[in-house]
Amino acid sequence: MTKQPGTVRAVFDQALEIAAPAERRAYLDRACAGDAELRREVESLLAAHAGAGDFLDRPAAADSSGETSTTAEPRDHDDQLVLDFLQPSSRPGALGRLGHYEILEILGRGGFGVVFKAFDENLHRVTAVKVLGPQLLGSAAARQRFLREARNAAAVRNDHVVDIHVVEEQPIPHLVMEYVAGQTLQQKLDQGGPFNLCEVLRIGAQAAEGLEAAHRQGLIHRDVKPSNILLENGVERVKITDFGLARAADDASITQSGVVAGTPMYMAPEQAQGETIDHRADLFSLGSVLYALCTGRPPFSGSSSMAVLKRVCEETPRPIRDSNPDAPEWLCAIIARLHAKKPQDRFASARELADLLTARLSELQRGGSVRPTASPDLRRPIRRKWPWAVGAALLLAAVGVGLTAAVRLFRPAPAAPTAPGPAAPQTPAPLVLPFDAAQAQTGQEAWAKHLQAPVETTNTVGMKLRLIPPGEFFMTPQYRVRLSKPFRLSRYETTIAQFRAFVDESKYKTDAESSGLGGIVRDRNGQDSQKPEYTWRDPAVAQGDGYPVGQVSWRDADEFCKWLSRKENRTYRLPTEAEWDWACRAGSEGAYCFGDDVKELGDYAWYSDNSEGKSHPVGQKKPNAWGLYDMHGNIAEYCQDWYAEDLPTGVRTDPKGPAQSGIRVIRSYGFVDSADGLQSDSRAGYGPRGSMFHFGFRVLCELPEKGE
Repeated sequence: MTKQPGTVRAVFDQALEIAAPAERRAYLDRACAGDAELRREVESLLAAHAGAGDFLDRPAAADSSGETSTTAEPRDHDDQLVLDFLQPSSRPGALGRLGHYEILEILGRGGFGVVFKAFDENLHRVTAVKVLGPQLLGSAAARQRFLREARNAAAVRNDHVVDIHVVEEQPIPHLVMEYVAGQTLQQKLDQGGPFNLCEVLRIGAQAAEGLEAAHRQGLIHRDVKPSNILLENGVERVKITDFGLARAADDASITQSGVVAGTPMYMAPEQAQGETIDHRADLFSLGSVLYALCTGRPPFSGSSSMAVLKRVCEETPRPIRDSNPDAPEWLCAIIARLHAKKPQDRFASARELADLLTARLSELQRGGSVRPTASPDLRRPIRRKWPWAVGAALLLAAVGVGLTAAVRLFRPAPAAPTAPGPAAPQTPAPLVLPFDAAQAQTGQEAWAKHLQAPVETTNTVGMKLRLIPPGEFFMTPQYRVRLSKPFRLSRYETTIAQFRAFVDESKYKTDAESSGLGGIVRDRNGQDSQKPEYTWRDPAVAQGDGYPVGQVSWRDADEFCKWLSRKENRTYRLPTEAEWDWACRAGSEGAYCFGDDVKELGDYAWYSDNSEGKSHPVGQKKPNAWGLYDMHGNIAEYCQDWYAEDLPTGVRTDPKGPAQSGIRVIRSYGFVDSADGLQSDSRAGYGPRGSMFHFGFRVLCELPEKGE
């Protein structure tokens, strides 16, 4: 029988609209009417489409898991991949061009798509580009599904989720993702043995953070497994990938083909049975990942997919301590709760799990052990606490210093007896973290009295500058910092009005303006773009005089400080990273300046949950204990230091960053970032001449030894 043109496509498209397998088979019986060849071609396309959720998988690391999926995954065995959709490239060694992306090499391929390593000529960065498989290009339904699911995944913005920059339909359906150089968690597992406790907690907490971001968007991943968790080179930061199987919470039971989707060894029972699922299915899967990290093997295995699924639904995994006696009982209890057969018996949210794992990790790193109560209530988030007395005692014992010496650490030695006369003013003792708001205020007032100056001053451009006393704190559990001098820090982030005064008087042009390239703006779909008109003057950034200035580079901020120094004959500069960190914490040893309860963050910060994707006027939220506003969120802030990936260890006085690294420190993050990104110790680096819409700064004014 000779098939009419378009028959295969028409039958295939119609079949996709029928979700129930029995109804679909009945439709194919009628539509194909005994045409075995037509039936075979349509079913082949349906089988490929059933696994088309794979379109986002592994942007930068191949899957070596060897796991079996219930989705059909036909592979393209033709080694000569047809790349006729690419334009010619003049770049030596490149495979071709797709728009303004130079396609450099193939990272992965399958029956449903191809992932390329590419170079973005507009933004000058390496990316990963995935295109829809050639055999699905003729299907309007497949193209629509690709674009719909890609856009859903692009809405998830989190440090622990692979970022999707662009989703395009022409000239071929494709998406552009961040390129994550590293390996999958499965590849690291394959290198042998269970992970140590801190690694398990760190990976689990970061994975839970990424899932929480997806769940807030109403998306369920449905295929959480080690091969879909990337570990970024160097820092091994977790990045969740492969949201190709992700579905909205109201459409998350089966694929359009009627086939249960996921990976049996890491699948939740309700998912294996084809029932309606919610975000707690992802928590079950993450529990299986943590089990594998503790034991070196998945919790459920079998000779076939059906055997594995049966065990997932009916059996309890072998106790973790049978394989790893060093695994603490409290961690086994957490994983057992994640493995509850009934979703309502698991944790209520990924946020709750992330907070719990982060708290346990913090206790380990800062105190060396975790001592939960005899009957831990794993349903209630545990606030992170820094066992200061224990940590300090251990540190001092290690260097052979007694507790009495610790008390004297920042107190001047008694002066030698002298002849009677006017008493010399006593230098206040620097503060030692932790301390509360009342102690912070007392310290400010003591140093103001010593300096014969007010706690707060206002300079010639209207900046209010708060006095910050010197002190001592841990920037990391291994890095103790001493700041020996007081300084003043701007109470608010530098505003549009203040920056305009600088530009008008000095005739300065920012890097975004003078380069002709402009800065970078991110739209509501998460797409970054760079245009000449994107500068600090852009109405999308410069919304009013009281807003923080954005779209400025580190060099722009430095030039502002130099101008202000000349104008007032004083020393203005950006704060060092240590000074900024001390000013942000304001006595708190928790995740934020107010402690650990993320529910309070909205009182202090504009961030992704409350900002509506834009900055807000300075000073609208609560200040920290020093009286500084927006130290968390609103606009990310440059520091003086060059960026180093790893902070040093030991004790340092008035430290500065490396002599040179090519990028400058960014702290605080901004209104586009999640709660995780706004923690006091969150840090990043950025080129000194680049600018983004949510990057700005506040200034530091150095103080003389005495007097103003």
